[in-house]
Amino acid sequence: MRNLLAAALLAGAIAIPGSAAWAECSITLEGPNEVRFTGESGSGYDTFSRSIYETPFAMTITNLDEANPCEAVLSIQREPGRKGMIGPGHDRLLYEIAPPGDRSTIVDSETVGRPPNALPFTVGPGQAITRQLALHVLPGQSVPSGSYEETLLVRVVEKQKGFDIVAERTLRIRTYVVPQASILLYDGAIIKPTAGDIGTRNRQLDFGMLEEGETGAVTVLVQSNDGYSLRIASANRGALWHSVYGPSQPVTYRAYLNDRRLELASGEDRVAGRPATGPAGDVMRLSVQVGAVGAARAGRYEDQLTISILPDS
Repeated sequence: MRNLLAAALLAGAIAIPGSAAWAECSITLEGPNEVRFTGESGSGYDTFSRSIYETPFAMTITNLDEANPCEAVLSIQREPGRKGMIGPGHDRLLYEIAPPGDRSTIVDSETVGRPPNALPFTVGPGQAITRQLALHVLPGQSVPSGSYEETLLVRVVEKQKGFDIVAERTLRIRTYVVPQASILLYDGAIIKPTAGDIGTRNRQLDFGMLEEGETGAVTVLVQSNDGYSLRIASANRGALWHSVYGPSQPVTYRAYLNDRRLELASGEDRVAGRPATGPAGDVMRLSVQVGAVGAARAGRYEDQLTISILPDS
């Protein structure tokens, strides 16, 4: 029994100097001062793009201690309560920072102790390691155009002495949200566009033989991440003109955007004060009702309506 006890005590004694080998870290932390998310277009964040795009960057950690390794975590932290880059009107743009291709995040609120999302690492005596990271702004966020940014803390927190911060630097992340607007026209209701039923820039309403009271309509889908106005312009000032005799042979019509009668006698009407839309867009119905035909000459009658998006000023 004495020999077995001595062996057990001796084994316990061997483990003590092994634990003491992890000394407090002495390191440097290098990396960019700013990372700008450029998006798929290269100009910034596109509200209506569903593509996943990353802006890569790297942080380099150098162990200045020539005798001992450093076991620590790399943490990126924001002020408590913050959630996303801040833009005009204090709108927030959500993002993730993680290793490339990883859809999780290593960003934490400022914390005491172990940051839950941090990346662990070990760097040997006198050695350096580089951690590849990427800034990813989540797709499908509808926010006003303008500049968005946030300043973060990049920290190295060593693990052996109560998770003390042993290196720190700031990192500003920023992007520009591009102003985006589009109009698409559909023959019928928008349920789920398919290859055979997709929106186009042009649509034709063909009434065949003109009859008073006949109605045709198209569905208008507008997407805009800023408030906007619509301009509806009539080439023939709210009338169908004969293809040969022109304005001398008009057939009038009434046009409506949803329930609003459009006044086109001057050549155009404007619908102002439309709010920014989400990714699903703003769906409206543009309808045309044929007026009195009377003794109009035989032939083809037509007009062209042009719908434009304008900034809402």
